[in-house]
Amino acid sequence: MSKNEKSQNVMPWMDHFVELRRRMLLVLVFFIFFFLIEYPFSKYFLNFLLSPLQKASDFSGNQVHAIFTNVTEGFFSHIKITFFSSVVSVFPIFLLEMWGFIKPGLYTVEKKIVKKIFFISPILFLIGDCFVFYIIMPYALEFFLSFQQGGENFFEILLTAKISEYISFVTSLLLAFGLSFQFPIILVILSQFDLIDSKILKKGRRYSFVLVFVLGAVLTPPDIFSQVALALPLFFLYEVSIYVIQKLEKNKKRGYNE
Repeated sequence: MSKNEKSQNVMPWMDHFVELRRRMLLVLVFFIFFFLIEYPFSKYFLNFLLSPLQKASDFSGNQVHAIFTNVTEGFFSHIKITFFSSVVSVFPIFLLEMWGFIKPGLYTVEKKIVKKIFFISPILFLIGDCFVFYIIMPYALEFFLSFQQGGENFFEILLTAKISEYISFVTSLLLAFGLSFQFPIILVILSQFDLIDSKILKKGRRYSFVLVFVLGAVLTPPDIFSQVALALPLFFLYEVSIYVIQKLEKNKKRGYNE
């Protein structure tokens, strides 16, 4: 798209707002649709989210039970699970609508970059979620269950997990890791706005190393394994970002973008 072609697609601010509202209403309709069809399966979603706790329980040798202590807690726990699953289900539609909204205002080169970002972003989010659910959580829960005690010389202390607190624990971890794996996307976007470049990122390696460990400590349960397990992939993604940004910079010099 040339500058003249782009200027022809310029819309008044109110028209932009109306268009954005129309697309967001469509996303809301799909969200409600997913919520209604997924709620009957909330028990299966709950059972799936409890599977890491069950595996950790089997490994520790002590049976762990999940309970709810409020009359409405069971119901709202299923609502919360369905809400979370519906957000995940509607996320690709949200990206498609956002792509349709911003596409007319982009140059051809910008379209190629943004299209790749919209495609890679949910994949990285899914990778982050799978990483925490199948690798981090079983070991983290095993660590927490190690504080159970019993036997002849000790008063018996066993975990009875409150279902609402467990759901909050799992969903917050899934969200934290999913968003953390957007790290390279953010760096690439900043580079396209000329706010950073590969030289700045190379010079900032020592600071980034400290930063990712701080993020690991803030976003994960308070055990060293979980913190390192998040920090190392983030540092790897940082290095990948440098490579990608270097490639984009070379392409700019040649007069084209991949």
